Amino acid sequence: MSSRRTAMKAATLSALAFAAAGCGIDADDRRGERAAVPTPTTPSTTVQDIDIRLVVEAISDEERLLAFCATAARRFVSQRALLDGLVDRQTQHVARLRAALTELRPPVSHSRPTVPRQQRVLAQVVAGLVIEARDARSADCTRATSGLLAELFGAMAASHAVTGWVAGPKTAVLPVPIPDSVVNVDVLQPCLAAEHAALFGYGLLGGALSAGVSDAPPAVASVSSYNAHRDRRDALVELITAGGREPAPPQAAYEPPFPVAGLPSARRLARYLEARCATVYARAIAATTGQSRLFVSSTLVDCAVRGARWGTPPAAFPGL
Repeated sequence: MSSRRTAMKAATLSALAFAAAGCGIDADDRRGERAAVPTPTTPSTTVQDIDIRLVVEAISDEERLLAFCATAARRFVSQRALLDGLVDRQTQHVARLRAALTELRPPVSHSRPTVPRQQRVLAQVVAGLVIEARDARSADCTRATSGLLAELFGAMAASHAVTGWVAGPKTAVLPVPIPDSVVNVDVLQPCLAAEHAALFGYGLLGGALSAGVSDAPPAVASVSSYNAHRDRRDALVELITAGGREPAPPQAAYEPPFPVAGLPSARRLARYLEARCATVYARAIAATTGQSRLFVSSTLVDCAVRGARWGTPPAAFPGL
């Protein structure tokens, strides 16, 4: 019986890795990178138990939120714009997590939050629930022993944060704690390269906005975004230097993915820049642990919410 249970757990983790890797639209391009991440051939039972427990608990959380949103969507038809998308994203979350437990008995959720009777408080209730889910998945991300599982949890936390921002709270973004040091600073080099490109892109974006609208929300947002990426660049340079490596230098210039002239194309460029940064930080999650993983996963959340501010539609797995 013990050997059968061990085999089932191993199959579960294999399915988990497959499910998590399947999130990425560029999964084929990442095979070489995945091979560079050290992964034990036969994880210990303790390691397997940790990840399986995290998945089981996450399924219960996500299903409770799914049931709440589905019921609320039926009760408040006028709020379908908010709720239908959330139901779809929650369905994807649950399906991806349950795919990792095909060899074990899936958990069953017996309770869910009470749907409010008054529509005017619905957005506030939804915001509170998704922020709780964001915090739970962010914590799961730092605890997971599987790098791919950590990526999945990090992307789910980002998804919840975006939903929270759409619903209106000011707490959608997680604080980005800068670690005192990083064991493997080479993991941060691609993040630094992405920040260099983002700073160049926001420079173009700011130049495309007319000086006559310097006080308009888009111009203010471009300055705020530039400052955020500059601060992250500086933090990465310090961490890499402290780790004994030479920080990746910026290129002399970067070719924009499309012409930028005016507000619509500027918004599009901002969405592109945040999506590229989110992808790079999501990849870094798998190769980090502890405070370093918290740093890159929180930055993924930050990129996803900033992208939403520029008009990126909510997604189930930002960055993957």
